[in-house]
Amino acid sequence: MSRIESNRGRRRAALGLVTAAGGAVAAAMIGMGTAHADPIVDTYPAPDPYVVLFGANDGQGAADNSLDTSLYDQDLGTGNYAAFYNDVSTFESTASDHGLENLIYAIDPSAFYLQTSSDIVGTVANSGDAYLVPDSTLGYLATGLDYGLLTPTGLTDVLTPLIDLLTGTPFA
Repeated sequence: MSRIESNRGRRRAALGLVTAAGGAVAAAMIGMGTAHADPIVDTYPAPDPYVVLFGANDGQGAADNSLDTSLYDQDLGTGNYAAFYNDVSTFESTASDHGLENLIYAIDPSAFYLQTSSDIVGTVANSGDAYLVPDSTLGYLATGLDYGLLTPTGLTDVLTPLIDLLTGTPFA
């Protein structure tokens, strides 16, 4: 193979990578223009980790509150319920823990809605302490992976800056 043919292959590979990255950025930019109007207010009494993590909207809020009540009743003073609530409130208050949620929200804002709770300082900019709560299967997947996999394993520290770069959001 000649040197010229070898360089053509490299140029094609580089062009393919640039095109893919540009497509991802364009897809992220399309979703950035749409956002939900007013945040849903969490009216359930704290501590309510399931309601904070998965939402207080309509029937989902009632189901999440039922889970909170059942878990609280089963705790019997072991402190697991308080620890779970502390983990959820820390997760919702830490901007760098939401890499996948931010990526999905940039591409498909309908996968989430904004929610506020009296005891949570949210991470969504210009929203008055609101945070993202899943509203579709894709949203639940992103929240579950962020909270249950990426944050505990430390992978969020690697992925979130890359996702922030792709979506054009400021670094946390």
